[in-house]
Amino acid sequence: MDFLNSKKKIVVFLISFVCTILAMLLVRMIFAQEQPNEAGETYKLNTALTIASGSEKIISGNMYKCNQLTEEKGKIKYDFQMESYDLRSETFELSILCNYSQCDFYVEGKKFKKYRWQLKEDSPQKNFSVMLDKSKHRPNSSIIFIIRQDITEKSMNNELVSESSNTIKTAFYIKDTKTQNNENLDLLNLINAKKVKLNSDQNFTMTCLNRKQQIGIKVKPRENVSMRIYLPKPKGKYFLIWCYLNSDLTKINGKQYCLIKTNNESDKGLQVDISLVAPKKRGQYELEVYGQLKKNEVDGQESINSFNRYTLEVEE
Repeated sequence: MDFLNSKKKIVVFLISFVCTILAMLLVRMIFAQEQPNEAGETYKLNTALTIASGSEKIISGNMYKCNQLTEEKGKIKYDFQMESYDLRSETFELSILCNYSQCDFYVEGKKFKKYRWQLKEDSPQKNFSVMLDKSKHRPNSSIIFIIRQDITEKSMNNELVSESSNTIKTAFYIKDTKTQNNENLDLLNLINAKKVKLNSDQNFTMTCLNRKQQIGIKVKPRENVSMRIYLPKPKGKYFLIWCYLNSDLTKINGKQYCLIKTNNESDKGLQVDISLVAPKKRGQYELEVYGQLKKNEVDGQESINSFNRYTLEVEE
């Protein structure tokens, strides 16, 4: 009898143990698939990024002489190290702008316009080197590394993604030691802006003019899409804006980038209407517009702001 009771206790213990393990695994799976947020109010990613060229750590907004950077066979080498602290898999994608034009670069000897990688819970770190042609590093040039994070997540499926961009933007400049550090901006890219009084929550926001959807826009291939953006009271000479569909630079108003002349004497913000053409290929694209305040002279303090995102869905 004692033997039978002991056997039953062992069976009960094993069943209880197995159920506990299964419950823990289920909870872990649920949390791994949830989007990281704080009290359900924000969408946030927990990642760390460092970029270096030789002994120089690349800091967004800083200016560097070309000879400060590591050169190998006519190319400048940048070492990337990225780490994720999230308990799930995430996919990342790198693109590079040189003077606001998208450019090719090299990773492990292969040419890329967009370079994609994945970080997982059991492999949370990625180290790689990017080689960029030295010709892109002329004096007064601007270079921007853009890393889209968690790229499988769409704004139309998660409103919190639309409200808070997690795109990493690292902009820096190649210093001219002989003259003032002024970028060669194309004044033919100037577009009109209307001065308007804005609420604080309207700064760096965007709305679609020809669609009623809040975070998803359904369009036909090559259809014109009209957007309205709002910029806060400026403290510089120009606002420079550009647009991405996924990780591809997309023309707005037929241009690679647009300049908006500011008026520092006004206490009002700016309202600007822009347009872009939808892709020919059917699919979903994340639409993101970036804005950067340009001063009379580059001083290393020009941060990049993102507007709220939309999912552009191209239907047949």
